[in-house]
Amino acid sequence: MRRWGLAIGFLALGLVTVGAPIAAEPRKGAMPGVPGLEVGEMVFCAAIKDRAPEAVADTFPADIYGVYCYTRLVGARDTTSIRHVWYRGGQKVAERRLAVRSSPWRTWSSKEMKEEWRGEWTVEVLASDGRSLASRKFFLK
Repeated sequence: MRRWGLAIGFLALGLVTVGAPIAAEPRKGAMPGVPGLEVGEMVFCAAIKDRAPEAVADTFPADIYGVYCYTRLVGARDTTSIRHVWYRGGQKVAERRLAVRSSPWRTWSSKEMKEEWRGEWTVEVLASDGRSLASRKFFLK
């Protein structure tokens, strides 16, 4: 039985993306080559409710239906995009392009999980020019 199972919002491929603006102040220290764009927040969660992460964690049970990577971006001066690249055990398993239309902007992608995929996972956030903006790990136990 899936303890955290929320099947709503997942596509058959296991990836879902949504974006919407939120109120926050941009931070200083932007990535070179990506004028102004920064990751203000990056968390993993079991669900998204009212455009906010729920059940935030860095470790999830193996029987969870899926994991969301929620990212809040600040400093975008124009419409652009980022990519969430999902890795399991160091191997790329999924990539999702996400629009960024203003600053601040929040967006997320999700990955359907399988019990046999236990172990370390990493999601890397890449700017439209390919530069890494952030990277974070979670574990499927």
